[in-house]
Amino acid sequence: MKVTARLRHLNISPRKVRAVADTVRGLRAKEADGKLGTIRRRPALAVRKLLRSAIANAENSFGLDPQTLQIERLLVDGGPVLKRYRPRAQGRAALIEHRTSHVTVVLEGERALPAGRQDKTAIVKGESKAIDQIREKAEPAPKKEFEIEKKVGREQKPSFVKRLFRRKTV
Repeated sequence: MKVTARLRHLNISPRKVRAVADTVRGLRAKEADGKLGTIRRRPALAVRKLLRSAIANAENSFGLDPQTLQIERLLVDGGPVLKRYRPRAQGRAALIEHRTSHVTVVLEGERALPAGRQDKTAIVKGESKAIDQIREKAEPAPKKEFEIEKKVGREQKPSFVKRLFRRKTV
């Protein structure tokens, strides 16, 4: 099962955050947490906090085992850019851009179930592939005969733009 956590409007440029994110991408969640604790860069604190939040969400909300969690995706996108101006020589102004980041962590792991207990939530949410395949075979796709007849029987009026350019100019 996949668990997602997002951190938006982080006041660090995406380039700096990506440098930290590249070091932990693809690792197990606990290994990545330990590695982020040793990195002495400012984005490491924010990414570590986000990772811990994702682990807690997976454990408390979805009942996943924290030991089996692995970082499937770690995306760093650019957020809004705050633009400021700095006075320069001869009355000019220089643009200063304060870049922000949006960080997304996707963890994947297995449910921690007691022995002999069937997972009913997976069936309710449709996560079981076998059940989805049975449903597809049992329910044929709805026919769209009515829509086809409706389109054939009605004449198409030309759009406004076509009528505009079809006019004769004097």
